[in-house]
Formats: sequence, structure tokens, C-alpha cells
Amino acid sequence: MVKWVYTITSIICVSRVKKRSNFFILLVDIYLIGSSIKRRVFKTLLGFKLCYSYYLANYIIGSIAEEVEVC
Repeated sequence: MVKWVYTITSIICVSRVKKRSNFFILLVDIYLIGSSIKRRVFKTLLGFKLCYSYYLANYIIGSIAEEVEVC
């Protein structure tokens, strides 16, 4: 019984974390783009839910660059 309760609460916690916190995933995306990783690697990591898409990562870096130019 304890194993089932642990499994269910773990699934609930993981699903809530992905909706509220994306800081780690954004850092992984920025690191991968900076390391010039190819799109196929992004697709593989996207399958494991460890990063966003290649195009979204480029968009995020572009928006950061625009904010730096303004400042």
C-alpha cells in the first residue's frame, strides 16, 4: 500500500512541477544551444521531456539578446 501511495504522489508532484517551474528546462535549452547541439538531439531530449524544442530555445535566446540590447 505504501508503494502505491508513494507512486501516485510522485506522479502528481512531477506533473505540477512541470506546469509551474520551467527554469531548469530553460537552462538546459540555453546550454544545449550554446554547445551547438543538433536538432536531432533536441528531438530526442524532447521525447524524455528534458528540454523544449530547438526553435523555442532559439526564440528564448533571441528574446534575451533583445532585452540586453535595450538595457
